[in-house]
Amino acid sequence: MQVPAGSSVIEPGVTPATDITLGPWNTFTDFENACSRSRVYGGVHFTPSTTEAQAMCRPVGDLAFEFLQRHINGTAQ
Repeated sequence: MQVPAGSSVIEPGVTPATDITLGPWNTFTDFENACSRSRVYGGVHFTPSTTEAQAMCRPVGDLAFEFLQRHINGTAQ
C-alpha cells in the first residue's frame, strides 16, 4: 500500500515526510512482526515488551482464528 507524503490525518501536510510503502505481507506473522517493529521505531515500546506482547497475544489470535474457522466450516456448536 502506497502512502503519499503529507497524507496523515493527524498531521496533514507534515507526515509522513516522504512517500512510503506498507507491506506487502505474505503471512499474518509478517504483518505481526511489522506492527511490533513499528511500536519500537515510533518510540512507544522497547523490543522486549513487544516480544512479550507477541508471545502473550498469539494464543488469543489462534483461538479467534479457530472460532472463526468453525463458523465458516459449519462445525460451531
